[in-house]
Amino acid sequence: TGLQNLTSLISLTLDFQWCEKLESIEPLATGLQTLTSLESLTLLFSMCDSLDSIQPLATGLQNLTSLISLTLDFQWCEKLESIEPLATGLQTLTSLESLTLLFSMCDSLDSIQPLATGLQNLTSLTSLTLDFGFCCGLESIQPLSTGLQTLTSLILLTMNFSWTGITKKMIQDFFNSLPSYSAEEWELEWDLQEVIAKKKPTATAPQHPKQIANFSA
Repeated sequence: TGLQNLTSLISLTLDFQWCEKLESIEPLATGLQTLTSLESLTLLFSMCDSLDSIQPLATGLQNLTSLISLTLDFQWCEKLESIEPLATGLQTLTSLESLTLLFSMCDSLDSIQPLATGLQNLTSLTSLTLDFGFCCGLESIQPLSTGLQTLTSLILLTMNFSWTGITKKMIQDFFNSLPSYSAEEWELEWDLQEVIAKKKPTATAPQHPKQIANFSA
């Protein structure tokens, strides 16, 4: 494909929004595999009503080990039933610092379990956005616990579960169950079932000026 020869490319944005007859992203996955220098990737597929699988991402993302920033937008892909391929695709992206996953209005999604393994290796991640608003089939946030506890570099976490089966209390209990997200270290901002978690700045010890002694005989 046209992408396969762009092996020195470091930034790529592809916008397929409102492509209502798009049924497969297989050709795209084939093209992505050779872009091993890529540092920033944005794929926009919102309103692709006929798209029912993101399976090609499992192989399409695996070789992009230089990626620092990744945005995947599949909002309003109402036939999409699983995010399982993300677990495979994300695991090798250990240089990733910013990850945005947008799946709001995906009515057929009923589990975020794959993120438990998909996030585990992303120890360089500093910013994570997860939007699953209006995914009415979602009923549990607990699968995220395994993945989030390994993100030791994270300083900003945004999650939206508005109008799902996941209540604000469930999200609060979820954070309370994670030792690494204690109130002493994190500040939480709430809007219904949307939460923005910001890591509080670490206090640094005051710097004392160097003492210089002059001696004369």
